[in-house]
Amino acid sequence: MAGVLQGWRQNRRDGTDITFSYIDDAGVVQSGLVEFSGNSPQADFLDINFDGSIDNGDWLDFADGLGGKYPSLSPAESYREGDLNGDLVTNFTDFRIFQTEYDFANGASSFQAMVDNLQAVPEPTTSLLLLVTAVGLAAGVRSK
Repeated sequence: MAGVLQGWRQNRRDGTDITFSYIDDAGVVQSGLVEFSGNSPQADFLDINFDGSIDNGDWLDFADGLGGKYPSLSPAESYREGDLNGDLVTNFTDFRIFQTEYDFANGASSFQAMVDNLQAVPEPTTSLLLLVTAVGLAAGVRSK
C-alpha cells in the first residue's frame, strides 16, 4: 500500500463531501461517499460526557480537566478529560475550541449564557448561615 491514512477529523463547517474511488467486482470504477458515524446516533464532537447532548454537563466535565496533562493517556482517554485537540494537555487552546464548538452547536452566545446561568445559582449568604446557626444554638440551650 503506497500510503496509509492515519485518520481524519471531520470539519463540521466544511460543506463539501469526501469521496473515494474503488473498483467493483465487474472492474468498473465506482465513487463512494465517506460518512462519519459516531458511537450513537446523537454522537457529537463536544459531547464529552457522552450523554447525547451538548450542555452544561459537558462544560463541567471539561472544566474539571482544565490545566491537566495526560502523557500516559491515549488521545481518546485524554479527550474525556477535555483535551479537544489531541495534544494530551487541557489548556486555553482547548477552552477556545470548547467555547467555539458550544456556540456552534447551541447558537451564538449560548456558551456565555450557560456560564452566566451556572454563576447565577443562588448560594446561602453568610447572614442566613449565621441566623440558622443562632436559631440552632438557641434551641439547644433551651432544651437543656
